[in-house]
Amino acid sequence: ILPNIFDRFYQAPGQLSGTGIGLHLCSEYIFMHHGQIEVLTSENLGASFLVRLPVTNDEMGKGIQQSVSQISHYEEQQFQTVGNQTSISKTGKEAVILVVEDNKEMQRFLKTILSDVYHVITASEGVEGLEKVREFNPDLVITDVMMPGMNGTAFCNALKSNLETSHIPVLMLTALSSVENQMEGFETGADDYIVKPFDDRILSARIRNLLESRKILREKFTNSQGEWREAMQTLKPDRELLEKATAILEKHLTDVLFTVDSLSSALGLSRSTLHRKLKALTNQSATEFMKFVRINKSIKLIESGMTNIDEICFKVGFNSHSYYSMCFKKQLGQTPSEYINRLKRDWKL
Repeated sequence: ILPNIFDRFYQAPGQLSGTGIGLHLCSEYIFMHHGQIEVLTSENLGASFLVRLPVTNDEMGKGIQQSVSQISHYEEQQFQTVGNQTSISKTGKEAVILVVEDNKEMQRFLKTILSDVYHVITASEGVEGLEKVREFNPDLVITDVMMPGMNGTAFCNALKSNLETSHIPVLMLTALSSVENQMEGFETGADDYIVKPFDDRILSARIRNLLESRKILREKFTNSQGEWREAMQTLKPDRELLEKATAILEKHLTDVLFTVDSLSSALGLSRSTLHRKLKALTNQSATEFMKFVRINKSIKLIESGMTNIDEICFKVGFNSHSYYSMCFKKQLGQTPSEYINRLKRDWKL
């Protein structure tokens, strides 16, 4: 037992509780302070631990105190409340990850290995996790399965069945390794599933893959010129939202007074919720999404043979020829006239 006692995830034979990371973390922290830890055993008397830490001089002590002060200041600066949602300031860490884990040792371990790359916030069970999701709008959620109160399966189901949060990828961590347990997780909408114990490099790779896949989906939408149904593979609630929003906009194409508020009201969503959903799914604000749909409709009109730009502009809801041309060029890299001339050459319109 003793040679492995400080190894990550190690548990003595016959032990059913614990995570196997407490002593590992303890030894890591002691080594960070240039100390040593030993385990001393005596038959029938259990084990005791001897920790040796170097005595620091005043200058080293001041340095440590200054570092702690800087860390505290940094943590205070990361979070700013805007409306009912807390925003996280950018410090080179673009993605926000929520860790929902009731075991404090595992929670600290996950935060330690992820904090260098991501903003990490934590919750101890599902209900608190839902509150943190509403407050911070994370890019990804890591959740344990077995937790008191609302467990990970119920928590995942609550996220995926709510239109406001269904787009957030969920990675489940659990000691339950059976196929049945994994299927239960996937059936509630989990995007990935890792069995404990795990290598933190595998966890990091899975996180990168999930975040990258969401980025690719957003890029596919932006580059799809309206044919996003074929380009994107999204969850049913998200796909239905995009389809409904597009249908509503196409119904009101000639209405120049149809605004973001009009769209959000027609969808039964608040303006802020609509903005968050569209940003997460398409990387566009609600205003950008509306222009995107209008421009794509104008492309179809041009490709059907319509070449009068003023008429096209009116039919897709722009009341300014110059503004329509500017939006068209921003999306396609060429003006409507240039696009029409190219089609005339290619198709002899």
